[in-house]
Amino acid sequence: MLNSDKLKEIVYYLNFDKKAHPGSVEHFYHFLWGYLLPCMAQILKIQSNCPPASQVRFLFHTCGPVMDKLLHEIAGLFDLDYALVSREHNDAALTKILVPRWDIELANLALVPTANQSPAVEHWRASTAARLGGNISIVKKALMAKVAAAQSSNTMRALAGKFLILKRSAQPAFYERNGKAEVPGYGTARRSLVRLEETVQSLQKRNLPVALFEPGSVSLVEQIQVFSRCQGVAGIYGAEFANVIWMQPGTPVIWIYSASAKRLPWMTEQLSLLLRLRFMPIKAVDDSAPELPLELFSNWLLGAPIATSE
Repeated sequence: MLNSDKLKEIVYYLNFDKKAHPGSVEHFYHFLWGYLLPCMAQILKIQSNCPPASQVRFLFHTCGPVMDKLLHEIAGLFDLDYALVSREHNDAALTKILVPRWDIELANLALVPTANQSPAVEHWRASTAARLGGNISIVKKALMAKVAAAQSSNTMRALAGKFLILKRSAQPAFYERNGKAEVPGYGTARRSLVRLEETVQSLQKRNLPVALFEPGSVSLVEQIQVFSRCQGVAGIYGAEFANVIWMQPGTPVIWIYSASAKRLPWMTEQLSLLLRLRFMPIKAVDDSAPELPLELFSNWLLGAPIATSE
C-alpha cells in the first residue's frame, strides 16, 4: 500500500462553459448533457491515465440546489474525492478543464439539415456524430455498471417492461420568477400534458402495459434504472427526454410537441439517431392544452401504425 504522506494530490476544476450557449446548467437537460455526462467522460479519462503515486480530487461548480443533489449522487456512486465550489472559485494552483458542451453539439447537429449538403458538411456531421456517439457509449457503460450494482425499490422494479407516460414535475421555489435561478421556469410551469392521469387510467383499463412516471421525483440512479428497462416513452417535449440515453436500441420515443417547439433544435431526435432509438414526433392538436392522443396511442400499442409529423 502506498504511503498517503507521499501521495501527490492533483486537483481538477471541472468548469461549465457558460459562454458557449445560453442554456443554464441549473436545468436538467443542460446539466446532464452540458455538464454531468461530459464531466464523467473527463473523469474516466483522467482516472485511466492517473499516475499510481497520486491522489486525484475533483471540484465541480454548484448547479443550483436541485441539480447539486444529482451531482452528489453520481460523485458518491463513483466514490470520487470531490467538492462543490462556487462558480466564481479561482485558484491558480488548480488544473482547470473547460468541459465540452455535448448539449451544444447535439443542437448543432439538429440545426443542420441532413439532405443536400456539401461533402464538407457531410464529413463534419459524420465525424461529430461518431465522436459524440463514442464518448456517450463510454460514459453510459460506466454509469450502467455502477447502477447495476445498486439496489432498486419495489416501485422502480414494478415499472420494468412498461411503456412510460412521462409526467413533468411541479416547479420548485428556486425556479420561480422571483427565485434565485439564472433562468426561471421549470417543469409544469413551462408546459405539461393535460388530463394525463385520466388518459393513463383509460389505457390501463384496456390492459395496456403503460405506467405514469415522474422522473423529477426520484433519484438519478432510479431514473437510469427505469429508463433502461422500459418498453418505450411518451410525453410532452422537455428535459425528461434527456434520459433517453439509458434506453435500449430500438425502443420507441413518442415526442409530443407544440408549435413553439418547431422553432427549437430537436436534440431528442439527434439523440435517438445516435442511440438507434425510434423517434416519433407527434404534433399536439391543441397547443394551449396538449393531450396524449388516447385512441391513436392505444391503437399503436395494439399494433396499428402511427402517423408522425415533422
